[in-house]
Amino acid sequence: MTHLIPLKFTAKTRGDLIRNIADYGGNITKACEEVGIQRRTFYQWMKKKGKTADRFRKLVEQAKKVGVEALEDEARRRGMDGYNKPVFYQGAECGVIREYSDTLLIFLIKGHKKMYVDRHEVTGPNGKPIQYQGKVLNVSVNLSHLTRDELERLQAIAEDVTTRTIESRVD
Repeated sequence: MTHLIPLKFTAKTRGDLIRNIADYGGNITKACEEVGIQRRTFYQWMKKKGKTADRFRKLVEQAKKVGVEALEDEARRRGMDGYNKPVFYQGAECGVIREYSDTLLIFLIKGHKKMYVDRHEVTGPNGKPIQYQGKVLNVSVNLSHLTRDELERLQAIAEDVTTRTIESRVD
C-alpha cells in the first residue's frame, strides 16, 4: 500500500480504482487503500459533476456488482464444492479434509428465495393484535416484484380486512 495522498481524477487512477473495487468484492476502503487515496477523496469524486464523473459512477456500480458476484461465486464454491482444510498432528501437517459450508449455502438461498427470509411476527401485549388508534394514512407501495399468487393472497387479505372492518362498524 502506498501513502494516502490526494490524487488527481485521472483516467489511470479511476481505472485502477474500478478494478480494485471489483477485485475486493465491492470493498471501497480496500480499493482506495490499494490506489493510495482516502475514502473521503473517493466520495468527493462520486459527487463530481460532468460526463466523466457520471461515467465513473456507473463504472463503480458495475464494479461493485462484479465484486459481489465474485463473493457469491466463492460462497457457492465453498458451500457446494467444499475446500481443503489442513489437518495437523503433533504440530505437523499430516493431510487435509474436505469441508463444506452449510451456512454460506443458507445465506445464498435466503438471498435468492424470498420464502426463506427470516420473518418476525410483531404482536401487541400478551400476543394479541396491535391496536391502532390513529389516522389512516394513504401509502403508495410498489408491488411489481410480487408474483401473481402473492398478489392474489394480498388481495384476499385486503378483502378480509375490509369485510371485518365493515362488520365491526355494523355491530
